[in-house]
Parts: sequence; C-alpha cells; structure tokens
Amino acid sequence: MDRSRVCAHGNHGRSLIGRRLIGLKFNQQRLGADFRFGLVRLRENAEQVALMGGEAAERGLLSPAASRALSETGTPSCAGKRR
Repeated sequence: MDRSRVCAHGNHGRSLIGRRLIGLKFNQQRLGADFRFGLVRLRENAEQVALMGGEAAERGLLSPAASRALSETGTPSCAGKRR
C-alpha cells in the first residue's frame, strides 16, 4: 500500500473518532452547566430555602443533576481546569 493511501485511511479514522468525541464533550459540558446553574440558583435563594424549609426539595433537584454530571466521566467537567 502506498503512503498516500495509508495517510487517507488514517485521516478517515481520526475524523470518525473525532465526530464521536465532539458529541460526548458537548454532552459532558451541558450536564456540567446544568449542575452549575442549579448550584448558582440555590446560592442566590439560600435564605429563602432555609426559611421555608426547602432543603429536601432542593436536594431532590440537585442530586440527580450531580449524578448525571458525574456519570459521564466519573469526575466533574471542571475538575481539571484549576491550576
């Protein structure tokens, strides 16, 4: 097999894998953003939640979001960004 065919096959394989990775990364980012949005919303309304005794309801909303965000990779999507 000549060199140009080998390169063409390699490029095709990388493009197939790359397309799948783009979709996975997008989903991971979306789930992480949903979780962070819930945390910000809770922080902004923390006093009202505490006064009204809504901790259980908020936990019920945030726990599934955290589980979904962590189930994609086992780590939060923002875990590797701190330096």
